[in-house]
Amino acid sequence: MRRELVLGLAIVTMYFLAVHLIGTVLARYSRDLGIDIAGTSIMWASLALTSMCLRPLAGYIADRFGSFLVMSFGTLLLIPSTLLLIRASDLTQLIIARVVQGISSAFFISPSITAIAVVAGEYAGPALGLRSVLISAGGMAASPIAGYIADRYGYFYVFLLALAIGIIALCINVPLIERPRHGGKSTSRVQSIILCSWGDVLNLTIILLTIAALLRGSVFMAISGLVQMHYRDLGLGAIEYGYFYMVSGIGGVVTRYLGGRLSSKYDPLSIAIAGHIIMLAGVSLLPYMYLPPHSYLVASLYGLGVGLAVPTQQLVVLSSVRRDLRNRAVAIYATGFDAGRFIGPLLYGYIASTYGYTVSYHFMLLAPIGALLALIVIRVRGSYSTTIA
Repeated sequence: MRRELVLGLAIVTMYFLAVHLIGTVLARYSRDLGIDIAGTSIMWASLALTSMCLRPLAGYIADRFGSFLVMSFGTLLLIPSTLLLIRASDLTQLIIARVVQGISSAFFISPSITAIAVVAGEYAGPALGLRSVLISAGGMAASPIAGYIADRYGYFYVFLLALAIGIIALCINVPLIERPRHGGKSTSRVQSIILCSWGDVLNLTIILLTIAALLRGSVFMAISGLVQMHYRDLGLGAIEYGYFYMVSGIGGVVTRYLGGRLSSKYDPLSIAIAGHIIMLAGVSLLPYMYLPPHSYLVASLYGLGVGLAVPTQQLVVLSSVRRDLRNRAVAIYATGFDAGRFIGPLLYGYIASTYGYTVSYHFMLLAPIGALLALIVIRVRGSYSTTIA
């Protein structure tokens, strides 16, 4: 395995490990500061809104100057965002911290997808699968750790651990900037990128995959935030949600690498459709099985489905545009996910605060149905590629 691929995967692992540590306790932390469900939902969604606005810019810069450079900037910003969380004591301060984390997310996540795929070359499918496995494994490990630390020692030490991991990730990332990779271009190449129309990126496949990502993002953010608040309001400890998220991570580990491997032999979109069907099954059980241990079945089904869908959809995105447009294509796709992460907490949070958590869980079922339909349309039309040129 190439050195750049190993280091890239290590950076991704640590970045998401830090993010999972924060995300496991943040909604609960907000509620413990006395912030209501609506305010906590706004805080939770502010990251996605910020990231959504900046992803196209991050994709353009990454196509022009290189993915690892942009990733390093995203990793760097994780540090002040965590420091701001440590000092936060009210809703305004939490939102500021989340906005900085949103900028970090915009400049790290989508360039990291392209970076891993490019350095892996013909093994892009398995590499993206492995990337997804490491993200899921990070969530699986971080969630119970964060829950235990928060219950036993307090939120401060959870954020401190995330800060330390972010600093290590930055130290690994910086040396990779010294050698331009897929972003190193000649002058004429740079000019062609500048003159390129965004319309070259927005083909039907990218648009429909972005819609699917939006709908999946709304469910992801609701499950990661709304269920966390629900458990807190029911008097359950932080560790209880940590176990829920851990089980979801275990499901993802089982299928993420499998999805990446299968995509090199079979139609990746068909694999993604299978993943969305499994996700739909999990979400449909949530209104009736939100309490542990029954909720672990919901978490495992959701994790298994996400594991099949994520790397395969990323591969289709990368293979559906020209090589010099990949970062922008991934940025648009990820912007859809961000839009869902922004809309989901606000919409489902409003329903939960007005009508109750279980009503919100019922309403949430519409999202995976819509995402599944979008993928089926792409599959029927056959308007996509299955290989990276």
